[in-house]
Amino acid sequence: LKDSACDRECAVLSGSSFVPPAAVDVGLVRLVPLKEPIIQQPFDLIEKVINCLFNGRQKVLTNGVKNLFPYHREELVMKLVNFADVDPTTRIIQLTVDEVGRICHVYEELCAEEPELRRYNFRLDR
Repeated sequence: LKDSACDRECAVLSGSSFVPPAAVDVGLVRLVPLKEPIIQQPFDLIEKVINCLFNGRQKVLTNGVKNLFPYHREELVMKLVNFADVDPTTRIIQLTVDEVGRICHVYEELCAEEPELRRYNFRLDR
């Protein structure tokens, strides 16, 4: 999520830089917000898509996308994946920011066609 809205700068600080000296090196990350986010969708939509994706069983794309739709609308899973042009067997942790952006864009289009999808929460449907 942060990759779509921030640049990052990384540095490693030696453990000996601290008082008392730390036994390990420390990583420091500075996030700088982008002027224009990479994914041009509302934050709440991006957050919903990412939460649903990472709550999927086995962390395979189609299992995560299922969380965006009610059980009786399973045909929308492959429709979204096909329109977003993403391999359905892709592991979610391997998705690029561009692929997540395409998934968000297609999901927004589906929600525009059927506004009740926007209100669907998979956690309430269990």
